[in-house]
Amino acid sequence: NIMFNKSFLLAYTHFNKISLNEELIEKTLDDWDKDSQIFRTSLYSLLKDSPLRINFNQELFVNKLLSFHSYKKDEFEEKHETGELKLFSEAILGIFPQAGSYLVPDYNFLIDQDGLQDLEEFFFQKTDREHHSEQGRSDTSHYLNRVKEEHTFTPFKMDASQENSIKAVKKGNSLVVQGPPGSGKSQLISNLISDYIARGKRVLVVCQKRAALDVVYQRLKEKGVADFVGLVHDFKNDRKNIYGQINAQIERLQENKIKNNSLDAIYLERMFLQASRKIDQITEELEEFKKALFDTSECGVSVKELYLTSEKHKIQTSLKREFKFFTFDTLENFLQILRNYFTYSQKFERADYEWKERVSFADFTISDFNIIRELLEEIPKFGQEISRQTTIHFGKSLSLHECERLWAKQSVFKSFLELAHHEDVFQIFKLILEIPKKDLTWLTNIESSVCQCYEGEGIEESLEKHQLGEFQKTLGNAKNAKGSLVTWIRWALFSKEKYWIKRV
Repeated sequence: NIMFNKSFLLAYTHFNKISLNEELIEKTLDDWDKDSQIFRTSLYSLLKDSPLRINFNQELFVNKLLSFHSYKKDEFEEKHETGELKLFSEAILGIFPQAGSYLVPDYNFLIDQDGLQDLEEFFFQKTDREHHSEQGRSDTSHYLNRVKEEHTFTPFKMDASQENSIKAVKKGNSLVVQGPPGSGKSQLISNLISDYIARGKRVLVVCQKRAALDVVYQRLKEKGVADFVGLVHDFKNDRKNIYGQINAQIERLQENKIKNNSLDAIYLERMFLQASRKIDQITEELEEFKKALFDTSECGVSVKELYLTSEKHKIQTSLKREFKFFTFDTLENFLQILRNYFTYSQKFERADYEWKERVSFADFTISDFNIIRELLEEIPKFGQEISRQTTIHFGKSLSLHECERLWAKQSVFKSFLELAHHEDVFQIFKLILEIPKKDLTWLTNIESSVCQCYEGEGIEESLEKHQLGEFQKTLGNAKNAKGSLVTWIRWALFSKEKYWIKRV
């Protein structure tokens, strides 16, 4: 495309602290008129309104094209002022033959093979299918625990994202690493090269820019790995150096073998192995903490978020039993229902509300009206008779509502009367009546605890009551015997108690 020099425009705006329209930076001029005079006029109209202060002189409108003039620094500073921009009708033509590159035969080979239809599919085959199928998630630290530390040899410092990338590659994945200059891409590549060299692998690093290869080579040189790395910028001119390195490696084979089998090397390997396993242990523990802190399965929100959003100085309500019935995504809907219910209950659930014990009239018909009227006339008479009968039988007058409540719980009263026939139960009941507590939650908790004792395999029923204490002591002896191998073997071979435990 015909376009402006982006690098120059960005540097110019940064140096002069001016704002430049992004459209100008990305502007392509391919669709402009092909007539040179009209083209230059359009260019003038475009630049005159821009923040760029350009000297647009009449010489530009002369139909003459000059070759590019290469200035020296001193000559340029003599002819032009600092910060002054001028346009010249100059051009340079470059010829970049692809036929001289060794990449062309490789391209032809790939085309002839015709084994790859889609580039994305090729890289997708080199990715971890299991990882991408996990609920469609992409965890940024998915591979950190999938490669043991003792199998990773990285001499350069790295952060978690770099370590994750290295371990993803070690698991056979292809990946793309992006980042601005200075973010650690070269360091990541250097660690990958070092890791594979340490495990006897061969690594090929290909780069478009020479400077990037030089940076990687210098990093490896700092760690003493340069002897095992061949730097090739020109496959013809660098051939002699590569052959020299190979020859040096052959001559030093015996020396390297002695170094690898030395006591220092063995000691370093042992220390490395210990440190690696310690790292794996710490990492595993921290991963468990992380899972616990970010686990949302309990109530739809993580413990970490609950902790950070809670205010411990405000009034709190214990919901130890209730919270498991709610999740964070359903809570707001429930709270709205609860607010509505609370608003209605303040009016309709009051003890003095006339229609507190109301019945729904939704299914009533006209024929029910006469029945209701008859009942309204009969109820007062019936209430008076009930009051009279209860006074006779109980020595206390009960209202119709009180009798209704008692009648609704008649099954409870029958069960209670059956229990009360037992003398022990009746005596305990009298003790409970003497306790000055209206809230019997404590009794409910005791009942719950007792019921839990009957869960699972059940209680021991084969022993007599007087044998329970002795058998419990026998179980304690068996448990203590497992404290060491010797005592356990002695107990298992010679103790008579084991037959009693086995029989029970």
